[in-house]
Amino acid sequence: MQPLDITVADLVVIGFYFMVISSIGSILNSVSALPTPDFIKPSRPQPTPRRLAWIGRGAILLFMLLSTVVAPLIGSFEDR
Repeated sequence: MQPLDITVADLVVIGFYFMVISSIGSILNSVSALPTPDFIKPSRPQPTPRRLAWIGRGAILLFMLLSTVVAPLIGSFEDR
Protein backbone atom coordinates (compact mmCIF):
# COMPACT_ATOMS: atom_id res chain seq x y z
CA MET A 1 0.00 0.00 0.00
CA GLN A 2 1.38 3.38 -1.04
CA PRO A 3 1.07 6.36 1.36
CA LEU A 4 -0.77 9.45 0.22
CA ASP A 5 1.46 12.20 -1.11
CA ILE A 6 -0.20 15.29 0.33
CA THR A 7 1.38 18.66 -0.40
CA VAL A 8 0.80 22.07 1.12
CA ALA A 9 -1.27 23.02 -1.94
CA ASP A 10 -3.54 20.03 -1.29
CA LEU A 11 -4.06 21.14 2.30
CA VAL A 12 -4.91 24.68 1.13
CA VAL A 13 -7.51 23.34 -1.33
CA ILE A 14 -9.01 21.13 1.38
CA GLY A 15 -9.11 24.13 3.73
CA PHE A 16 -10.92 26.26 1.14
CA TYR A 17 -13.39 23.45 0.51
CA PHE A 18 -14.30 23.16 4.18
CA MET A 19 -14.45 26.96 4.49
CA VAL A 20 -17.02 27.15 1.67
CA ILE A 21 -19.08 24.29 3.11
CA SER A 22 -19.04 25.95 6.54
CA SER A 23 -20.14 29.28 5.07
CA ILE A 24 -23.00 27.67 3.17
CA GLY A 25 -24.13 25.89 6.32
CA SER A 26 -24.08 29.14 8.27
CA ILE A 27 -26.08 30.94 5.59
CA LEU A 28 -28.71 28.20 5.47
CA ASN A 29 -28.94 28.18 9.27
CA SER A 30 -29.53 31.94 9.26
CA VAL A 31 -32.11 31.68 6.48
CA SER A 32 -34.05 29.08 8.44
CA ALA A 33 -33.92 31.08 11.68
CA LEU A 34 -34.76 34.56 10.37
CA PRO A 35 -38.47 34.16 9.52
CA THR A 36 -39.35 32.72 12.92
CA PRO A 37 -39.10 35.73 15.26
CA ASP A 38 -40.07 38.34 12.66
CA PHE A 39 -43.00 36.74 10.86
CA ILE A 40 -44.17 33.59 12.62
CA LYS A 41 -44.08 34.46 16.33
CA PRO A 42 -46.30 37.60 16.00
CA SER A 43 -49.00 35.74 14.07
CA ARG A 44 -48.79 32.47 16.04
CA PRO A 45 -47.63 33.11 19.63
CA GLN A 46 -47.22 29.43 20.60
CA PRO A 47 -45.92 27.44 17.61
CA THR A 48 -44.64 23.94 18.33
CA PRO A 49 -40.94 23.18 17.77
CA ARG A 50 -41.93 20.75 15.03
CA ARG A 51 -43.88 23.49 13.25
CA LEU A 52 -40.95 25.91 13.55
CA ALA A 53 -38.63 23.29 12.06
CA TRP A 54 -40.92 22.85 9.05
CA ILE A 55 -41.17 26.61 8.60
CA GLY A 56 -37.36 26.83 8.63
CA ARG A 57 -37.09 24.05 6.05
CA GLY A 58 -39.62 25.83 3.87
CA ALA A 59 -37.64 29.06 4.15
CA ILE A 60 -34.47 27.25 3.05
CA LEU A 61 -36.28 25.69 0.09
CA LEU A 62 -37.71 29.06 -0.93
CA PHE A 63 -34.28 30.70 -0.61
CA MET A 64 -32.63 28.00 -2.71
CA LEU A 65 -35.29 28.22 -5.44
CA LEU A 66 -35.00 32.01 -5.51
CA SER A 67 -31.20 31.75 -5.71
CA THR A 68 -31.48 29.28 -8.59
CA VAL A 69 -33.67 31.71 -10.52
CA VAL A 70 -31.61 34.84 -9.77
CA ALA A 71 -28.10 33.37 -10.26
CA PRO A 72 -28.24 33.19 -14.08
CA LEU A 73 -29.53 36.78 -14.21
CA ILE A 74 -26.53 38.20 -12.37
CA GLY A 75 -24.37 38.02 -15.49
CA SER A 76 -26.84 40.15 -17.42
CA PHE A 77 -26.70 43.09 -14.99
CA GLU A 78 -25.08 46.12 -16.54
CA ASP A 79 -22.76 48.54 -14.78
CA ARG A 80 -24.42 51.91 -14.57
